[in-house]
Amino acid sequence: MKKLLIAIAGCAILLTGCNPGTTPTPGASPSETPTASPSTSPSASGTPTPTGTLSPDQQAALDARTHGEEVLRAIERNPSAFSEKDIRKKVASVTMEPLRASTIAALLQMRKDGVRETGDVKVLSVKVERLEKLDGGAMRVVITRCLDQRALHVVDKKGTPVSSSRYQYPDWQLQESAMRKAKGATTWLQAGTRPASTKKCG
Repeated sequence: MKKLLIAIAGCAILLTGCNPGTTPTPGASPSETPTASPSTSPSASGTPTPTGTLSPDQQAALDARTHGEEVLRAIERNPSAFSEKDIRKKVASVTMEPLRASTIAALLQMRKDGVRETGDVKVLSVKVERLEKLDGGAMRVVITRCLDQRALHVVDKKGTPVSSSRYQYPDWQLQESAMRKAKGATTWLQAGTRPASTKKCG
């Protein structure tokens, strides 16, 4: 979303414009994350090939980020078409706390407000950071992307652009997303997303 993500098309709500200061810090535990107002990140279309060679875990984390964005993007395009139960289930399948709760809240707010996203977010560059081993055996990979969100808009049921500040986002975003895999798990989930910068990038 020039979004409300966490957004995420793609800070999805996933989750990708995020409002600086309201999005969980990548990799932070719930106790470390300030309470955020419902906000998601724009889901982006298309992912450039990262430079360099990725390890299997880095590639798996990137693939999971892309898949998660597709899941969230489908909801953001028409929140009213999904029940609350479906939204919660789909978000839970691609995210973990602290991002999960804020993403669900943002999507349910969109559904309540009767709004949806239109237009696309362009991914101009992708950087996959090195694999980090965390306490308890979990693993983390931070993915940084430059997003062009100028064509993305939030509209009401009549297709009219929404003026509420809740749905206004920056044209550009250098977005950091933290992907985590718990000890013994096979699936990477998105744990946090934040805008590192809203200046023109790429």
